[in-house]
Amino acid sequence: MFIAAIGCLIHYGNQYTEYEYQLHEMNEGVYAIYYTTHSRVPAHNYEVVTLCCNGNVYTLKGDVYISFTNSKPYAKVKNYNTVNADDIYVYVPQGTVVYQPSVDIGK
Repeated sequence: MFIAAIGCLIHYGNQYTEYEYQLHEMNEGVYAIYYTTHSRVPAHNYEVVTLCCNGNVYTLKGDVYISFTNSKPYAKVKNYNTVNADDIYVYVPQGTVVYQPSVDIGK
């Protein structure tokens, strides 16, 4: 019974939904704002990226992968069923990401 419950949990945790978004500038020449968080609690250590999609600003948490491209800026998001575990792939021109200092959330 215990093994079946663990197997079900692993299967559920590996399922994801994938989204793709066209990005728009938040400020002149800025498509993404990136920073990390640090805590003594491992679940609170993650990367954060802020993006503008379809006129709305979104802050996404998880594992952020930034690649530079000369194509139209876009992002792919793999949304997992686990908190702060999304994979966010950001494709933007070089020099259009603002890197903020890390944030200590003190937990």
